Amino acid sequence: MGEAVEFFPYNGFSKVHYESNHIIIDENIEDDNSWFEEEIDVDLKWSFALNSPKSVFIMGGGEGSAAREALRHKSIQKVVMCDIDKEVVDFCRKHLTANHEAFRNIKLDLVINDAK
Repeated sequence: MGEAVEFFPYNGFSKVHYESNHIIIDENIEDDNSWFEEEIDVDLKWSFALNSPKSVFIMGGGEGSAAREALRHKSIQKVVMCDIDKEVVDFCRKHLTANHEAFRNIKLDLVINDAK
């Protein structure tokens, strides 16, 4: 598809669209978006924008660490964590002291089920 292009106007990121073999860069960026980037591999980056991060869904994560990190952000109003293994969740809730606060947080909605 071609070489990746990094273009950093305004808040650091542009919206990039791929059509055929052409890369189209849209410079019309809304100021209220927060962009995040993670380098997965040498030639692969994952970039995403959050325009109003109020709810978080965690698929798996029964140990509670992802919920703990999401709940650190004051803008988050609700965290839904779905894990299929109740025994793992119960064990971690009891024994992983670093995640006790996350499991007790009223913003956490814990669902024991298959997250499909």
